[in-house]
Amino acid sequence: MSKQDMGNRILWAARLMAFLLIVLLAIVSLDAFSWAEPFSKQWGGFAVRLLPALAVLLVLLVYWHNAFSSGIAFLIVSIAFTVFFKTYTNIYSFLLLSIPLAVTALLFIGAEAAANQNPAGKGE
Repeated sequence: MSKQDMGNRILWAARLMAFLLIVLLAIVSLDAFSWAEPFSKQWGGFAVRLLPALAVLLVLLVYWHNAFSSGIAFLIVSIAFTVFFKTYTNIYSFLLLSIPLAVTALLFIGAEAAANQNPAGKGE
């Protein structure tokens, strides 16, 4: 397997992980709906809870073609989630939100590094 193939596989693994995290965040946002209030009044809470998933989706789409920029952006989002949602106070929240974003960032950066690595003895 060539370095380019390895970089491409890592890149798609990072994209898949980001997509799965978006799906997880969207599913978690469904807790806004309950039987206690009318359905029409619950849309606002759902929209607010869906914002983190939309933010991650936006980052994924904006930086789709640049793996290194995606990695930096996901690292920034990971830090922002950790600070804004205070996931550092609860290990389960930290493992569910912050760590997957950081791993996704590292996968994007690793994909860029693997794709740009010159074979031994060849190159510039």
